[in-house]
Amino acid sequence: MTSDEFGQAYSRGYSLTVRFLISRGLSCDNAQETAQAAWAKGWERLGQLRDQNMILTWMNSIALNLHRSRVRKEPLLQALPELTTPSKINVSAIDLQRVLKVCRRNERLVLERHYLEGVQSTGNRPSSTGGRKPRCGSGCCGHGGAWARRWGAPAADPAPTPLTVAA
Repeated sequence: MTSDEFGQAYSRGYSLTVRFLISRGLSCDNAQETAQAAWAKGWERLGQLRDQNMILTWMNSIALNLHRSRVRKEPLLQALPELTTPSKINVSAIDLQRVLKVCRRNERLVLERHYLEGVQSTGNRPSSTGGRKPRCGSGCCGHGGAWARRWGAPAADPAPTPLTVAA
């Protein structure tokens, strides 16, 4: 095949190769780029063409193979874009639910009282909670005030101190 015959085949077949690639799912720009590369590769390997009447089929197979090799070289994973706005979902609440599901009953009570009722592990309960004093806070039940010490309540009501007025 001479260069003039190849030029005529190119002018007739280039648009058909582009349409063939578009029918295979390529965008118009990618199809044009791949078809151009296929016809250039076909010109370089023109000596391998066995039948001049099959030039369009040969070019389409070269174009399809070029497309497949480009797809194989593309990374399979794409990086996710960074979020520019903060999430509307409170992820700590989701995490808390997960943690509370695996906690034992006693551990769950400690967490709930600490975070929801404001009970401190050391010191007294905040007066704003309005919680009642533990029954065995004075050790009357034989617990020796262990419950009260654990929850930070006083073991027994302290003796009232006399008020002094400064003059």
